[in-house]
Amino acid sequence: MIAAVAYVLSSTVLYNVPRAEIQTRLVTLLTLKGLRLPEKGVYARALELYATTNLDFVDALLVAHVERRTRHSSALTGDTTGFRP
Repeated sequence: MIAAVAYVLSSTVLYNVPRAEIQTRLVTLLTLKGLRLPEKGVYARALELYATTNLDFVDALLVAHVERRTRHSSALTGDTTGFRP
């Protein structure tokens, strides 16, 4: 669901919301006590990556899951040259 919302909000055809604003708004949503979502921290990290890199949200979510499991962001390829700081 979070991925779909990020995709629709960022669509240049629909809303064209900047990534940083998507991050801000969706992190606010994640902090709601009534929202039941396993591993909210992983989604928050994915939104951070999404806002600060050129990764699509789904790819950022995969990176966040790998980071959580391995505790190393370079575990994917060992090469961070493709990421925008």
